Amino acid sequence: MYLRHSRALIIVIFILAFSCKQKEMIFSEDDAVSVWQRKYGGNGIDIAYSICPAKEGGYLVAGYTESYGAGGRDVYLLKIDENGNKVWERTYGGRSDDKAYSICPASGGGYVVAGYSGGDVYLLKIDENGNKVWERTYGGSSSDYAYSICPAPGGGYVVAGYTWSYGAGCSDVYLLKIDENGNKVWERTYGGSNYDEAYSICPASGGGYVVAGYTGSYGAGF
Repeated sequence: MYLRHSRALIIVIFILAFSCKQKEMIFSEDDAVSVWQRKYGGNGIDIAYSICPAKEGGYLVAGYTESYGAGGRDVYLLKIDENGNKVWERTYGGRSDDKAYSICPASGGGYVVAGYSGGDVYLLKIDENGNKVWERTYGGSSSDYAYSICPAPGGGYVVAGYTWSYGAGCSDVYLLKIDENGNKVWERTYGGSNYDEAYSICPASGGGYVVAGYTGSYGAGF
């Protein structure tokens, strides 16, 4: 989930009150109570796409900024405490557009980030203080994007997005497995002759992974 403002990155923390009845969770918009909200950023457009709990407390936020950094858009990571106060912020990237769409805790400490840089899949590992441990790009001669990353049960990470460089159609679902150091273990494409894209991935109970996105190649629509 991301919340967009014309100028500033906004984070809102909600408490969801719910009632349970016959194993069903029932809640409405009226149940969501704003505990606090904060905005961060500068004079440009700054957007957050992903947030995860920090192992040492607080939260890590990932997105992009047009207010700071080296290029038109740069990866923007923000560490906040439990009350939304800024602990640190960092930018990463070069002169091309660089964006982060997903962040999760890394095994052994730190965090891994997935997004894109200059038209390639971009993965970044940082330590607890935002210092870069490694960064990698993946893809082919066309545009390739990563929208989600999760730890792999056997070690390493699995990334989901879409590719224009490989596959059968215009864009195809692109899955990438890497090891702890960002080295490619395998990559796969899925889809038909039209647009097929993945936006989220997580481990499946019993092994494997489940992926969510959309397809223009199959089904009744489009």
